[in-house]
Amino acid sequence: MALVGDQERERAARQLRAHYLRGRLTEDELGARLALALAARSSREVRRAFRDLPPPWRDGVDEIRAAFDEARRVARRFGFLLAAATVWSLATVAVVIGLGLAVAIGHVSREAVAAVLLVWLLVTYAAWRVARRSFRR
Repeated sequence: MALVGDQERERAARQLRAHYLRGRLTEDELGARLALALAARSSREVRRAFRDLPPPWRDGVDEIRAAFDEARRVARRFGFLLAAATVWSLATVAVVIGLGLAVAIGHVSREAVAAVLLVWLLVTYAAWRVARRSFRR
């Protein structure tokens, strides 16, 4: 049986208050457990004040897990947008090269080239707006 001093009793009181702030204890339970911890003479009596409570090392686990899940969700969304932008860029290069070749050969009018470029600009602007809105969430 290990005897406890004032520092151990104060540490136990701080931990009990933290459990109360996390919503694990009611005011009455906090009062009863504080009385038990502050009057404790042995480590066994201090442990009795923490019966049915999770250990202190588990306090931050849920917050860390939630932050990790959020980071994973953002990374997945960013990866999708990066892949979509890459595909769009490659398609754009192919269209521009195709238009250049068609104009050089003389099979396409300037009006058709202007129409294709206008459609490309409108679709690119719409995609940019969707991507921008996606990152604001």
